[in-house]
Amino acid sequence: MGILYMSSNYTERETDTLIDVYTKNPSLETVEKLMTLLNRPKKSIISKLVKEGVYVTRGYRTKTGELPVSKMVLVRTIEDALDTTFPDLEKAPKPTLKKLSDTVVELTEQFEEALIQVSDLSERNSVIEEMLKIKKSKVSESSDPIKILGG
Repeated sequence: MGILYMSSNYTERETDTLIDVYTKNPSLETVEKLMTLLNRPKKSIISKLVKEGVYVTRGYRTKTGELPVSKMVLVRTIEDALDTTFPDLEKAPKPTLKKLSDTVVELTEQFEEALIQVSDLSERNSVIEEMLKIKKSKVSESSDPIKILGG
């Protein structure tokens, strides 16, 4: 018995068109256009794109459209931001952890910005104090009556 090869349902030209059109705009809208253009079902188009190695998956999203994050990641984010550990924090509801994580990260960023501003102000004050010392020393030198009279 010989080896039986299944022929592809797509011609070489159709495959080239499929790849060319899809790679220019990899989206479900493009798949729908290809369905009409090639008169093929959506599943067939996607399968062929996968087989050709060009299909881009949308990836899983939560109900709110965000990328999913595990509770453990949220807990670690909170602990890292506060530089401490919280045993059993992962037992809290995920929405609570998400809100707490977002808040802690935001407050940490604000705190770091405030520290930078305080540091900048401290440097400015040092420069101003130095300038005042120089100015006072020049004023005191110029107000010395012996120096004024050239003596």
